[in-house]
Amino acid sequence: MRRTVAFLVFCLAFTIPAASQIFTTLANFDYFNGFETGGPLVQGTDGNFYGTTVEGGANSFGTVFKMTPDGTLTTLYSFCAVSGCPDGWGPNSGLVEGTDGNFYGTTGVVAGHFGTVFKITPDGALSTLYTFTFGVGMLPEGLVLASDGNFYGVTNWGGTNGYGIVFKITPEGVLTVLHSFNVWTDGGAPAAPLVQASDGNFYGSTTIGAGNSSYGSIFKVTPDGVMTTLHTFNFYDGTDVYSALVQATDGNLYGTTQVGGSNRYGTVFKITLQGAFSTLYDFCGQNGCIDGSNPRAGLVQATDGNLYGTTEYGGRSNAGVVFKITLAGLPTTVHSFNVLDGAASWTGLIQARDGSFYGTTNGGGTGGFGTIFRLLAYAPLSVISSNGTVISGDGHIYCGGACTYTYNGGTQVGLTAIPAPGYTFGSWAGCDNAQGSFCTIAMSSAKNVAATFNTSNVGLTSLTLNPSSVKGGNISIATITLNAPAPPGGLSVGVATNSPLAVHPPSVVTIPPGVTSYRFPVRTSVVRAKTVANVIASAGASQVNATLTVTTGYGSSQAPVSQLQR
Repeated sequence: MRRTVAFLVFCLAFTIPAASQIFTTLANFDYFNGFETGGPLVQGTDGNFYGTTVEGGANSFGTVFKMTPDGTLTTLYSFCAVSGCPDGWGPNSGLVEGTDGNFYGTTGVVAGHFGTVFKITPDGALSTLYTFTFGVGMLPEGLVLASDGNFYGVTNWGGTNGYGIVFKITPEGVLTVLHSFNVWTDGGAPAAPLVQASDGNFYGSTTIGAGNSSYGSIFKVTPDGVMTTLHTFNFYDGTDVYSALVQATDGNLYGTTQVGGSNRYGTVFKITLQGAFSTLYDFCGQNGCIDGSNPRAGLVQATDGNLYGTTEYGGRSNAGVVFKITLAGLPTTVHSFNVLDGAASWTGLIQARDGSFYGTTNGGGTGGFGTIFRLLAYAPLSVISSNGTVISGDGHIYCGGACTYTYNGGTQVGLTAIPAPGYTFGSWAGCDNAQGSFCTIAMSSAKNVAATFNTSNVGLTSLTLNPSSVKGGNISIATITLNAPAPPGGLSVGVATNSPLAVHPPSVVTIPPGVTSYRFPVRTSVVRAKTVANVIASAGASQVNATLTVTTGYGSSQAPVSQLQR
């Protein structure tokens, strides 16, 4: 059974939240609705979040709960509902959603038996699928839904040799023991769920290493139960792996140790499927453990490719942190808990379908019993535009069609809409604030923005060039005349030439609203032979043109700049 988090009063004066992140406390535990979450949340197909608590609830023996995305917390089931607790108690791991839409989990040791596997519906109807005995296994440590539709797991103790087992259980509750740990050959006392990797095998960890090492090991086990020890920890590798490994997009497995490593406060490590082990980061590497310490929780790889996790302690208030670490081992503190928003997050994060991270703390909050929180570390901005271009002030978005850029949570983004030739700006959708063709968005969540452009009814009547003949290297002043004043938002006009080596008009000019004629410079290059260029202006189906002769030599045939001011 996990230890209970004592509510500690930490110094809050030095807490400085990361300004570019959006952190929200969604719910507070109060013991009566549960205390000490058993594992990471899971988002169901219905969009709600489900989890367990080891203690608290109506009977003080833990709960299963549901939370809506806006933070409405409901207790679905309180364990030990009848005398003798045949339904189990203290679910010390998270839930797994099955293919049938129900949730599956495990409970810990209770008088008369040694843990259970249970199924619970989204409405809270619980049924016990299997009850362990010591000869089979003791204290199951969570489940993983495998590709064959069955669930696989480990027990912390029990089995033939007393040091735990690997088991398979069907959704109907038929259990098969695949392997009994032998402490001398493959270690024992696994304390974290398994993960099924891309090769179809399962990978996990033990707290007692092969050869009775006190630092634990990492193992591979096939679906048939063939066990291979991949790595045995020493103190400088780290020790005490309490959460499942995660396989990243590079094919390697990543995890955390709660203690040990060069600084003694835990590590992030990588291990290949063949067993090549390396330490990526040693916590408490900064003064006062500002980077966090003692990561009990596992990692999640987010859609940005980085790994995210939490620590139990450290940070600016010694209440733990949320951190990000690249696959190359470069860490960033994303959020420092300050006790008021939670403390001691040891069950890990999930990234929900809205792109935000959701997690729990086992201390802090309004009553000291922990919290459920949402953290927006980054958010995608998707832009759609047709018949025009949308440009962001920071240069990350230059979009004529559909595009997406991912920002840090909380970033303020400014967008400008530029209509294509023959179109005028119409309207924005999805902006926090819009003023004409300018739009601002605060990236407090994933955002979708669309710019609409309208076909212009205003046409072009003429294009003139003055002078119509210039020596190369000089400019001529072009004048576009419209058949009516340019509409609100202006009129975008495309300009091109058949002699781009000699003549260089701007590709697009925007005629301001209410204007019927507009002047702009056309630059030329030095030429070796006289060139007669055609300059074409177009706006939708309306098109006008004029010729510009570029002669050899240098001179002062350039149009007076004052023409642009008339």
